[in-house]
Amino acid sequence: MDALCKDTRQGLDETLGNVNKAVRQYITVVQNDISEAHRQHERYWASQRRRNIWISIYLAVVPTIVLFDTLIHLFK
Repeated sequence: MDALCKDTRQGLDETLGNVNKAVRQYITVVQNDISEAHRQHERYWASQRRRNIWISIYLAVVPTIVLFDTLIHLFK
C-alpha cells in the first residue's frame, strides 16, 4: 500500500511539475505578446503625433500665406 501511495504521489508531483512548467511558459508567451502589442501601440501613436504636428503646421502656415497674398493684392 505504501508503494502504491508513493508511486501515486510521485506521479502527481510529476504531473503538477509539468502543469506548472506549461503554465509558466504560457504566461511568458502572453507577457511577450502584451509587450509587443504595447510597442506597436506606442509606434502607432508616435506616428500619429508626427502626422498631427505636420497637419497643425500646414493649417497654421497656409492660411497665413493666403492672407498675406490677399493683402498684397488688395493694396497694389
